[in-house]
Amino acid sequence: MRNRLYVLDLGRMQMARSSFFGDLAEDDPGKNDFVEFPISAYLIEGPDGRILYDAGCHPDAMKADGRWSESFQSQFPWSPGPDGEACHLPNRLEQMGLGPDDIKHVVLSHMHSDHAGCVEFFRKSEVIVHRQEYDAALESYKRRDIDCSYTWRDTEQWIKQDMNWRFVENHETELSLTEQVTLLNWGAGHAAGMLGLDLSLHETGHIILASDAIFTLERYDEALDCSHHAQQYPIPSIWAYMGEN
Repeated sequence: MRNRLYVLDLGRMQMARSSFFGDLAEDDPGKNDFVEFPISAYLIEGPDGRILYDAGCHPDAMKADGRWSESFQSQFPWSPGPDGEACHLPNRLEQMGLGPDDIKHVVLSHMHSDHAGCVEFFRKSEVIVHRQEYDAALESYKRRDIDCSYTWRDTEQWIKQDMNWRFVENHETELSLTEQVTLLNWGAGHAAGMLGLDLSLHETGHIILASDAIFTLERYDEALDCSHHAQQYPIPSIWAYMGEN
């Protein structure tokens, strides 16, 4: 059985251009305009089991008394898109005849609310996350920071669950998940600890899943630092990996 990659459409989010492109000039007339972008997860089916990369937003994120605070909802509005509730991750898996218990590994690129919102559903999976990212989410929870990208109510739920965590440490730059899927540790940047995947597909060769480590083509062309995390946790980045491969 060869690897198969499925892109799961989990809706659309918006944010101000000044948040999306952190290096905009102060006098840029469009810095407060909203940019819309997709929310996605990626399912890899292979001979060694299924791997899910990222877990989207929680279905209750945007409700009146939802997971996200009122101010966070206004700054980063998320909508399921034209498919409605079908875009929620549990429903996307159900459409494929799957449930959370059918996933062997869940790899979280990071733990922001639009990437780890549904992680609590995967209690029988091995959930892989960067150690520093996990710690950053817990620190935000301890501060009860309801407007942080590490959503307080999401964290509260997975803390209560008996999750099967696997932590990636700083020195573990590459880890083999299967014969054809490699976990990439890019360290700090957009978040305190970013993880990617390098997978081999028969039809197209190697594909790198980078998540928010690269927002746009401009971010790919230039190694732009858009976060204080890179100084706080100086370990090998995505750019070192891209240069070597």
